Amino acid sequence: MSKECREIRKCVEALSSGQRCSAIGMKLLRDLGVVKDNQLFSAYELVFCETDLTVQINSEGDTTRTFTTVAIPLRRIETRERSFHYVKFSEDVIKNVIDSINIQIKSRIRKNYTVERKILNLKDESVLIKLNFRYSPPLEAGDVEEYLYTKTDIHLHRVFRDDDEEDTEEVEAIRISYPTWYARIHIRFPSTYPLNPSPHVKGSFSSSSTMNLADNYIDMDIPVKVDKSPDYVALTSEIYKPHFPASYAITWLIPSRDQFYNSMKRGT
Repeated sequence: MSKECREIRKCVEALSSGQRCSAIGMKLLRDLGVVKDNQLFSAYELVFCETDLTVQINSEGDTTRTFTTVAIPLRRIETRERSFHYVKFSEDVIKNVIDSINIQIKSRIRKNYTVERKILNLKDESVLIKLNFRYSPPLEAGDVEEYLYTKTDIHLHRVFRDDDEEDTEEVEAIRISYPTWYARIHIRFPSTYPLNPSPHVKGSFSSSSTMNLADNYIDMDIPVKVDKSPDYVALTSEIYKPHFPASYAITWLIPSRDQFYNSMKRGT
């Protein structure tokens, strides 16, 4: 947990019990827009200190997403819903082979949770996964919830296009729905993959849930960093105090069939 998270937690805990908090903590909460007249005041039930999407894509397009958050409740929370939306391009896409959840709750009292999972097939052939959490006893202001969700989908991303196709972008995006201090997107590809990424993060500020579609996004003045190693090539972007509700995405051009196979052969 970062030092900003620790300050946010201590300040929320102090204000919820009618006490004063540090100037640093108060500034962080003001920046997040959840205090008014030195008191907690927000339409949202919690703030996110950290949100991270880490994606692993192999040469077949199989994609493992690991989504982690560190959240601080602003008031009592008994139940909460999380949703994950996937666009379904063909019948062999979105076959769930890993679906795991891990939550750690830091508080003075030991707390447990149960999860109800629903998978909905929508009219546009996309898939919506809903996770309903029930906490026992409820979360309280100043608790810390560290959440990790991992999901793997077969052939989710196209690794090449036909040579006669127009240039097409693939997208990985993170949705910001609450006041958030820090968000990161990190995507890893095989080291020999012919990667051609957009140099900047793209943002979408519509209410559309189809965050997988590149046409929904506009360029943002947030750089995408490229890192190379013998084992992988990675795209990373860090976003401080992101707007919400909004989606932030890293995009890359799908290489042609020839580009893909020629590049992958060089790595063998």
